[in-house]
Amino acid sequence: MNEGLQNRVTDVYFAFIPENVRTEKVYPEQRNEEINACANEKLRIQKYCVWKLLERALARSFGLDLNTLEFKKENGKWRCNGAEFSLSHSADAVAVAVSDLSVGVDIELVRPLPCEKLAAKILTQAETEAFVRLDENAGAEYIFERWTRKEAPLKCPAERYFRKPTRMVALFTPNA
Repeated sequence: MNEGLQNRVTDVYFAFIPENVRTEKVYPEQRNEEINACANEKLRIQKYCVWKLLERALARSFGLDLNTLEFKKENGKWRCNGAEFSLSHSADAVAVAVSDLSVGVDIELVRPLPCEKLAAKILTQAETEAFVRLDENAGAEYIFERWTRKEAPLKCPAERYFRKPTRMVALFTPNA
């Protein structure tokens, strides 16, 4: 085994958002301000809950206290010293990936929407050929499954500027 890969850590945490969440102040202040500035209550709760899940993930995976880390926001993505992480939220769920390497995570609620436009933006030619043969419900599931598989690596700082979703193949798909 390559010595550089022996002790690598990549953990993914997922949680449903509980009912009646009361937000409290979070660290750093810039994140706290970002959360409190959300006019949409559901989005504000999602942002709060995903940050609290990040706090737990950093403690469990790396033994880090979120309140002692230095955070900054670069190109719309939060970064900190001590670990790499990625955040995602959708509907009533949140997800966090933490790692010592660049990492990305994405979750989406499968819901009806005009999938043809999204398909044109994210599917390869082969995926498009499979998509057009599906009914509306299966098509929505197919689109969201592929989108999350492509969005997660695009959230990695090292990857985001070099890939187009239409050129990425969504691997490990059970119904491809």
